[in-house]
Formats: sequence, structure tokens, C-alpha cells
Amino acid sequence: KFLSCGGDKAFFQWDVTTAQVIRKFVGHDRKINALAFGPKQEVVLSASYDKTIRIWDMRARARGPIQTLSDATDSVLCMSVSGDEIATGSTDGCLRRYDVRRGGLVVDHLL
Repeated sequence: KFLSCGGDKAFFQWDVTTAQVIRKFVGHDRKINALAFGPKQEVVLSASYDKTIRIWDMRARARGPIQTLSDATDSVLCMSVSGDEIATGSTDGCLRRYDVRRGGLVVDHLL
């Protein structure tokens, strides 16, 4: 699986062998900065200038995200997924760590 994103507020899943778009994901209000697969590649996460992380189900054909994390107060620039934890960094000077299994959030203010 190959994903790409850019300034058009959408991201794409590609078939690498045919160079064709398999699926287009739309839902962000601003540019997408980063993409990451979940642990089993069943979900993909997208981080955006619209201050959100959106989680998309790769198995379903639903058009919208299955969950939106909107705790940031400014653009989300990067993220990392490891097991049940999602770590995000944003221009509001915070590093956020979400524990998906427990529903927890820890915020470290770096500025």
C-alpha cells in the first residue's frame, strides 16, 4: 500500500504496480501534513493544518473518517503510531500522546 498527500486537502491510496489511484480520502479543511498507518495497516491517520488528526478505516468503503482527534489548537505537523499509542506534534508547542486502548491523553507543553 502506498499513500500520498498534499495541499489539496485530500490523500490517495495507490496501486504501485499500475500507478492508478485506488481510493481518494476527503474530509480535511486544510492541507494534510502527514500520514501514518495503524499497527496492522487497517487504519490510516492523517494530520492537517486544520488542527485535527483523522482516523480512516482502510477496510470499509465509508467516505468519512471513523474518528477525529481535535485537541490541538494549531496545525498538526507530525505524528507517529506505535502499538496503541499515537504521538503528535503541533505548532501550538505541544506534544500529545493518545492511548487508544484506554482513551487517555497526555499533553506535554514544550513552549
